[in-house]
Amino acid sequence: MGACCGAAVVETVPEVTKKQSDKAEKMLLRVFSYYDKNNDQKLTMKELKNGIAETGLTLDYVKESDVDGDQLVSKTEWVNFFDPIPDSQIDQMRDWLLTKQSPAAKDMLLAVYAKYDTNKDESLSFVELKNGIKDTGLSLQHMAAADKNGDDKVSKEEWLQFFDPIPDTQIAEMKAWLAKDA
Repeated sequence: MGACCGAAVVETVPEVTKKQSDKAEKMLLRVFSYYDKNNDQKLTMKELKNGIAETGLTLDYVKESDVDGDQLVSKTEWVNFFDPIPDSQIDQMRDWLLTKQSPAAKDMLLAVYAKYDTNKDESLSFVELKNGIKDTGLSLQHMAAADKNGDDKVSKEEWLQFFDPIPDTQIAEMKAWLAKDA
């Protein structure tokens, strides 16, 4: 920026046209959060590589989303990289995000989620989370990390994505714990 004759020269930045619908953008940001293991709001090339391992995409293709060349992919770069995603495909993407757990583990985790969701609003507030885990040995600080989008509540998607894959051999024990407290 320069000045001429006492007047400041103002540079204007062209407005970026939004490529995605609100629904598609929200889902892409969920995928971004799923890949962002250290929750620093940027995807390293390692996080990208690990994240796309299940998708059939190549790292060479996806790293093109790093338009500023800093070897990190921001949320804006991520959302703008993809061709517009039809809203009709969003549920399919959501289902893909939730395939980390076996069907039995997913059912068990959703049963725990339902138990903690005392007001039945389909999200866990931090109060519900704190009350739910009080006798488990887990800390609220640890469990609050499940809130990837920072809205101070945990959605079902965030809940299922938070846990490492649970071996089916541990599910019976967890179901017994659920039944005991029912």
